[in-house]
Amino acid sequence: MSGKDEITDRAAFDSPQGDWEALCEQICIDELTVAQWKAVAEVVALDAEKRRRYVETIHLRQALPYLFTGPPVGGAGPGSTNLPVTADDESRAEFSSNRRGGSSAHAARRVFPPWAQAACVAFLLGSAATLGLRGWFADEPVAPAIARGRQATASLPPLGETEQIGRVKALSPAASEHGLLQSMQVGQEIRRGEVVQLTDGMIQVVLQSGLELLVEGPAEFSLMDDRSVFARNGKYAAGGVGAFTLQTPLVTADCLDARAVFDIRDDEAAHVSVDAGEVAIALTPQQDVAGGQIRQLAAGEGLLCSTNPATGERTTIAAPPLAGIARTWDDVVQRLGGYERLVLGDEPTAYWPLRHVRRNRRVLDLSQHGYDGLPVGNWPLQDAESPETRDEGVYFNGESYIEPDHKPAIDPALGFTVESWVKVTGGPEFQSIFTSRWVLNSMKPDCQCFGFTLYAGETDTWEFWTGSGVQGEVWQRLVSDVPVDRSRWNHVVATFSPSELRDGAEAVAGHVVLYLNGEPIAEGDHLISLTDLEWPARIGAAEFVPRYLTSWMFQGYLSDVALYNRPLPAESVRSHFRSGQLRRDEGVSFESRHGRPSFANTAWRGKS
Repeated sequence: MSGKDEITDRAAFDSPQGDWEALCEQICIDELTVAQWKAVAEVVALDAEKRRRYVETIHLRQALPYLFTGPPVGGAGPGSTNLPVTADDESRAEFSSNRRGGSSAHAARRVFPPWAQAACVAFLLGSAATLGLRGWFADEPVAPAIARGRQATASLPPLGETEQIGRVKALSPAASEHGLLQSMQVGQEIRRGEVVQLTDGMIQVVLQSGLELLVEGPAEFSLMDDRSVFARNGKYAAGGVGAFTLQTPLVTADCLDARAVFDIRDDEAAHVSVDAGEVAIALTPQQDVAGGQIRQLAAGEGLLCSTNPATGERTTIAAPPLAGIARTWDDVVQRLGGYERLVLGDEPTAYWPLRHVRRNRRVLDLSQHGYDGLPVGNWPLQDAESPETRDEGVYFNGESYIEPDHKPAIDPALGFTVESWVKVTGGPEFQSIFTSRWVLNSMKPDCQCFGFTLYAGETDTWEFWTGSGVQGEVWQRLVSDVPVDRSRWNHVVATFSPSELRDGAEAVAGHVVLYLNGEPIAEGDHLISLTDLEWPARIGAAEFVPRYLTSWMFQGYLSDVALYNRPLPAESVRSHFRSGQLRRDEGVSFESRHGRPSFANTAWRGKS
């Protein structure tokens, strides 16, 4: 393209508002040349209102493929599950389809070709102009800047497809199991411009700048910069040191050392209130509606901006602080059931509640330590839900198990506990409830055993196995004389209490206790190796043994599998049993906080 063409492009883009809106629609549904992208970068770097309109346009462009084709393959970046999208997943995108009619209607008839590389080139070329908008907040307070008409808007996002600017810090069960349009896991990175759609539950995100965002669904948002978020709808609590921006379709909040909460309803209403710090509010420009500053909010103040559905006119009024919105993750934990809070209060290394498991969904580690699991084997795409199976846990059909990406970090020198609620339907045979172990040179004179397994055993009794790591020694077995009761749920716990280091600190001696329904049923002394190899941890299976063509698969129901890096006292074990039994006796739903029951996975109930 010639220099004359570039000048023509630049002039057209910096012309009246109608031309800019036409350009925004073109950006949303079509391609621009590199020269056009460069011109766009220059325009938005110099005009805060166009910049805000552009940010919303980019968010919409990224969101539209979700509506018509499902999430992009591999779109979650590093740590993505790359799991398939189901029709159920695609249908849930309808919650966010309340778009501006013009762009969405055209987009439904268009193909979305790749575009981010051209955008990146353009924005890199225009970076000198863009950088002029960064960092002013650190040098002067909010009020003087607003008085001079300057905007505390974050830098123009280059939108590199591989640039990670945030990560998932925590997920609620509802978000992990079904709420997220695309399955995500704790620790997963989020790309610049990536759209996160949440129909239900809570997600906590931390940006590279340290800004933390707590989101309650239904919600849709994207990270545009390490200090800038675009939120189309949902409830948000945002806080951080320094300057950051949260932009909505109606208002833009430029925050300084602030904690603020938002209730956003697309382009219908936005309620903002400030818990701490200073927040400058400006109108976000829309088609045929100009932007502009409104006011500055201090701690304890709020503002409500709403749109007249008949005229499209926006009005703003002072509003009381927002109540009922979670400010911290502790607030989210308080919404969980009593049993879940009890387990989390004992600080587990990993905790898998196991309420819903589908093969295209990660299995949440509710401790938020990042040991989310991957369903392996013959899992259903959807739950077979029935009121009669409420709170029954997850059904393992003897052909499936769950495996975290890496085994939980347990140091036997500190002691440990493994617990689970169990209802056996298969056997009698070895059926692994939880395993974290490995065997070197299996079935040979110099074999070595590492780790541990909690079993429903081949003699139809409860067992706990550990490995000493000593060459030539097989598994140490703690076997109870209590038969497996298949007519009920059982609370099974094994603890190891260390007493002394042995073999040059390569192993630790200690006492093991096996509990059933709050009472000890077997105990003994074991020597456990401190060697730490990268063996797998599995729920519902052990390691695969080629000689026997088995992994000791579990058949029956499991729930509330937890692992602790300390021996739980006997009273804590009894407390867990009483709380869990009370929940089952009363039929209290795990998801009762959402106003609906939680159902078990019963896809293979007939097989048992």
